[in-house]
Amino acid sequence: MVADYVTALRDKDRGKLADIADPENDSAAEINRRISDLGGDRLVLSDRRFDKTASAADVRVTLSGQLDASPYSDVIWLRRVDGAWFVALGPPQNSNPKGTS
Repeated sequence: MVADYVTALRDKDRGKLADIADPENDSAAEINRRISDLGGDRLVLSDRRFDKTASAADVRVTLSGQLDASPYSDVIWLRRVDGAWFVALGPPQNSNPKGTS
């Protein structure tokens, strides 16, 4: 899943990112932001670390490498939904900001 995410960023493939994005999240704006900030050959990953969480359906992944020849580090979350793994991009669709119902 991480390799698919990085390949989609390199290819600036919005459709592929949408396919691997958690369907429970509103990912459109985040996909556009990540392609703008990380897309093409700008990002070179040298390491990825998978961290277990309390939930078997969530995995934290720390990515590191270089972005435009400067040190880069970021965290993405993988989530299992109905038996398939997705990258959590954007806020959950059913979330309400504080103070709203």
